[in-house]
Amino acid sequence: MTGPVEGALKAKSPLRAQVKAGVRAMRRRDRGSIEKPARPMIEDSLDLDSATAASRGTARSWDYLLGARETGRLVAVEIHPVKAGNVTEILEKRRASERLLARELRASERVHAWVWIPSGRSDFGPFERDRLRLDQEGVRLVSRPASAARLGLNGVAPRPRRR
Repeated sequence: MTGPVEGALKAKSPLRAQVKAGVRAMRRRDRGSIEKPARPMIEDSLDLDSATAASRGTARSWDYLLGARETGRLVAVEIHPVKAGNVTEILEKRRASERLLARELRASERVHAWVWIPSGRSDFGPFERDRLRLDQEGVRLVSRPASAARLGLNGVAPRPRRR
């Protein structure tokens, strides 16, 4: 049976061979970034960073592409330190990943959520300029470990932050 990630990729995409069931494409150390109850909601996954390393040259990509079991949504996940200086890097990686996925995904498919999970402590608050840049670019910074709702796996939009 084809999961959301595998099904979203073009039939001849070389990335299809790299798709794994559940969270198996994620590095073991990164699996802890997602709450245990949320993990079974992930039907399949792709280590986007490793799978595209040879073809993308010096461009960077996001870490993972996850497929939601219930909704079929695609969620891109980046696990990276959260510091004010990293925002430009994260946004550049997102844009590069979007360009790459535009070539690999079927025309009717898209990434529904771009989620940044801290690999450590977050250095900036919700009202700082960098946080606003993330919001404008459609990148959701969530706390660790990320819940199914924060990842957008269950089709429920996360509650907006208080402003």
